[in-house]
Amino acid sequence: MYKICLFKEDIIMKSNDKTLKHNSISSTSRGVIILVISGFVCKILGAFYRLPLTNIVGIEGIGVFQMVMSLYSLSLILCAGGTTIVISKFVSDARAKREYEKINLYLKYGLILSLAVAFVVGFLFLLFGKSLAIFQGSSENNSYLTFIIVLPLGVLIASIRGVFQGYENMKPTAISQIIEQSFKFIFGLIFAIVLVKLNIYQGVFGAFLGVVLGEVFASFYLVINYIRKMKICDDKIFDKEKRHEIYLSYLSANFKVTLSESIVPFVHAFDGVVVISRLVLTGVTTAYATKLFGLVSGIVGAILNLPLIVSFAIHNSLLPNISFLSKCKDKKNQEKIVKLGFKGLWFLILPSAFGIAAICIPLYNFFYGNSINDFAEILKDLTLLSSISVILTALMQYFNMILQAKGFFSYSLTITSIGGALKILSTFFLCSLKEINIFGIVIGNILLASFVCILAIIKIKKVIDFEIDYFIIFIPIVSSFIMYIFVSNILSLLNINNVLLIVIGIVIGGIIYIVLNIPVLLSLKKDFDVKNKKGGSYE
Repeated sequence: MYKICLFKEDIIMKSNDKTLKHNSISSTSRGVIILVISGFVCKILGAFYRLPLTNIVGIEGIGVFQMVMSLYSLSLILCAGGTTIVISKFVSDARAKREYEKINLYLKYGLILSLAVAFVVGFLFLLFGKSLAIFQGSSENNSYLTFIIVLPLGVLIASIRGVFQGYENMKPTAISQIIEQSFKFIFGLIFAIVLVKLNIYQGVFGAFLGVVLGEVFASFYLVINYIRKMKICDDKIFDKEKRHEIYLSYLSANFKVTLSESIVPFVHAFDGVVVISRLVLTGVTTAYATKLFGLVSGIVGAILNLPLIVSFAIHNSLLPNISFLSKCKDKKNQEKIVKLGFKGLWFLILPSAFGIAAICIPLYNFFYGNSINDFAEILKDLTLLSSISVILTALMQYFNMILQAKGFFSYSLTITSIGGALKILSTFFLCSLKEINIFGIVIGNILLASFVCILAIIKIKKVIDFEIDYFIIFIPIVSSFIMYIFVSNILSLLNINNVLLIVIGIVIGGIIYIVLNIPVLLSLKKDFDVKNKKGGSYE
């Protein structure tokens, strides 16, 4: 016997013998907007967090903090990289097939599997964290000891977010993200100020205690919301064979998605290991090579990650919707959602990426002052090329999302793995060429994303009628280039405050892009003018 927990809306739908309809386009778009707003709020909090933290613990301290955070991020991906995506998809599938009793099982198996990995990884850091800190040259760094707490909390957050996203309800995810970042911001700085009086390593430990508290309060919020939404129902008989089948299907999907999600962070970690030594082969010093790598991974990367918030929001909002429609065999609405998602992403990601490239010099001057003067030209070229990389990365994430929503986990893993290998090889060889040097990293990113996009589209076109009008693709491209050329040239002629340059660039660029894209906007308006259907999103 197995006691089941269902969302209250499921019980109503089941008792009335009704089939839940798919979420409407307008409701899905609300989910995208909610996640975009929360994403920008979190990015702003993250950016402002590092500024005072750097003043508190110093440059050396922020370097130690970044080392800990990079390992935490990688560990969390290994523990729960596929958890939110897989639970979201499986919950959506269960709703479509009216197998509501499976939903609690998916959450249970997701938690058991991910928590087991999280405790093992956390325990390893508990045992060897001190040795790792000594190896990194920061023997007094105790922050790795917190992993035994923070990783399981991260897994819990990822699992419950997956359930809500499977119901196409993005508010809990958005609010929990803001809670997480807010508590990290407030308490991280307070603890850092108090503990830095002992030494910088204790200050970093205090900052990481803020991360722990952020996870605690975010998980508390999600658990409370989950309990409010669910209701304990009658016992359900699940024989051993059926439970085994459900577990294996979840395990297989989670393993493949986690590996797939780990590839891009892994290849970026590979850059950090080999790129500097490859750049030295071009004739530059190790110190200069390190600075070049810092330009790409730190300065350019930090700014150009902002447009990917849009990609993340569309990814999380559309995945359960497409999965639901796929299980309902509703090809018409499935194609409509896929096309609209692509149009929206394409329309938003192009001006975001090229817009940042157009105003990059005043942006960098505002954040980094005179320290980047010697690298102004190379930064401008790197940002422009990286903007193309960001656009292709957003498309790669979108097409991979469709593959995952359709259940093609193995195919997604295969093409991403081959693309990752292509990226590693190209970066390894290109960075050692004097004519290319640091640009080899960005070219490698472009090759990775392009390869995955092409093979993903080939697969998608076999199962979905994915045809986009050429003017929807062409007009935003031309508009973005015109916007980039016009804005960058105008700003180069002005000798005023950096903040004013940024504001002028955004306003002029926005006007140019919108005016030139009026036909595309009219097309998007037609797609959004769809009668809203009830059901689907439980908010």
